[in-house]
Amino acid sequence: LKAPTAGPASARSAVWHAEAAAAVSEEPLTMPPQGPVHAYLTFHVRTEALADFCQAAAALLAGSSLDRGRRRMDLHRELPWLKQVSNDDFSLFLMCQEWETPADLEAHVASAHALRFNQVVPRMLVVEPSATLFGAPLTPSELARLS
Repeated sequence: LKAPTAGPASARSAVWHAEAAAAVSEEPLTMPPQGPVHAYLTFHVRTEALADFCQAAAALLAGSSLDRGRRRMDLHRELPWLKQVSNDDFSLFLMCQEWETPADLEAHVASAHALRFNQVVPRMLVVEPSATLFGAPLTPSELARLS
């Protein structure tokens, strides 16, 4: 999955959710094939599109509320602080998702509400969204094995 780059969001960004699902399917050796999946997505939303983005995000959150395996789906807006990314032109949002299994995330990605969100959001963004997937939090013993 690509990190945000300078320039306008392209129509290709509509497939970012599908790329996230593909990343789940390409399980690295350290990620078990089953178990929780944590997805973190960033959106750099144009100031003039803020209301439309919030409506689309609210529809996604509501539509996803009954998705199988959904443990959590939250949307956060960056707070003002010394090193904030947001500025007069755009606001940074972070979506945090937690799913029971990779298959649950893949089913969500193919859902009508996710496809609708992916269709309308790209034109609202300054750059393509980024998506990063993680497994369950590391335990102290797993950290010790990695050290």
